[in-house]
Amino acid sequence: MSSSSGSSSFGSGNPRPSNGSGRFAPARNKKYILFVGNPGTGKSTMANSLIGQVAFRSDVSIGTGVTTRLDSHTIRDGTTFLDTPGLDDIQRREQAAAQIKEGLMQGGEYRIFFVLTLEGGRVRPADIATMRTILNAIREPQIRYSIIINQVTKRVRMMLDVEENYTKLFALINSEEYPTESIFFNDFDPGLVDRANALVNASTELRSFIEAAPRFSIDPSHVESLDLRKIEEYQNEVEELTKNNQLLQERFDNITQQLSQQQTNMNTLGTQLRASQQAHQELARHHELELQFANLQLSELASQLSSANERASEAHEQARSARVEAQRAVSRSQSVEAAAQSLRWQLEAASERQSYGSPQPMFRRPFISPERLYEHLLPTPSPRAPSSPGLRSFGTSSPSWNGFGDDSDDDSDDDDGRCHAIIRYGPNAGERCSFKARSRGFCGHHGG
Repeated sequence: MSSSSGSSSFGSGNPRPSNGSGRFAPARNKKYILFVGNPGTGKSTMANSLIGQVAFRSDVSIGTGVTTRLDSHTIRDGTTFLDTPGLDDIQRREQAAAQIKEGLMQGGEYRIFFVLTLEGGRVRPADIATMRTILNAIREPQIRYSIIINQVTKRVRMMLDVEENYTKLFALINSEEYPTESIFFNDFDPGLVDRANALVNASTELRSFIEAAPRFSIDPSHVESLDLRKIEEYQNEVEELTKNNQLLQERFDNITQQLSQQQTNMNTLGTQLRASQQAHQELARHHELELQFANLQLSELASQLSSANERASEAHEQARSARVEAQRAVSRSQSVEAAAQSLRWQLEAASERQSYGSPQPMFRRPFISPERLYEHLLPTPSPRAPSSPGLRSFGTSSPSWNGFGDDSDDDSDDDDGRCHAIIRYGPNAGERCSFKARSRGFCGHHGG
């Protein structure tokens, strides 16, 4: 299969990637426009006019067609045009059948157009046989296709305006197994006569018909080989139909009834589809309302959480302030306690000064050890050591003064056994000591 790519009125695109053998690998997501017709029907020229350039060869040929293999051309929007050879050429029929089967096995969405011509207002049996042979090779549950009657002259158009003539034509070109209402009459263009690779602009009506044509998907595994043995049988059937108006009328009625049933089924499916869409819309609205209600509840919860956070922050700030005030109160209490202690000390000092009766400053009382106090309370007299005249001693101690009295006065030793040393310092300053004398008239607290 040969291929090309380029721009067109439909757009332009890139060719499909090759599988390495020169053939293009099938792509399920591809879109195809397949033209099928016998030699001389003008399908290649029509495809070129839609593409906007000479993508497929077209010329006048005697006995055989110019198109001998499957050709393809991909445009900008990704759609691939497929041009196939015809089955009317007996010498190349087997080859043409294989090329047509390959075109049907690309895999993807198809718009199939059977291009026919009229001879004197009558359908050529070979065109009908080609169309039925190809349709019977497709094993899809729903087969949809279109028919283009090309090179229609003004006289033929006038003939087809008669209802009886149109009824005969409609019954002949339609298949009872796969009827279609998608039929287009393309006017004859005298500028295309005897021109090779002619390029003309496709009419607006033709472009609109191509765009609106029915389409369906073909699974490559659902395509069978074309049964070429029935071509002559189909041709003979068409010839018999053209001679029997009654059979044509019956066939027309059958096809019309089938199309009416298809339309009824389509209407039913459309009604079911609309009902399903309405149900889905109602469900979507219900979900939307639930979502809005949930959002409102979420907003309220968020607001409550924000208020709780604010209250918690205020409580935390109040607690912090309370801790600061408590610390300040403790500091003040400590200060007051310190001041009170200082005041107590001052009062004690004043009381002591008042009890001493002297404005002398506070002094530290001499320390009397428990041993000496115990020795004073339970005296153990020691033998008097010999001494020189005029030298006084107590045991082995030397004369000393401890701050309570003075032993320098000879009148301190009296006969009552008590120490009468004069106390020079302390609260009893100026008085005589009344402790029991232990040695030479002294109590021992003032020296020996």
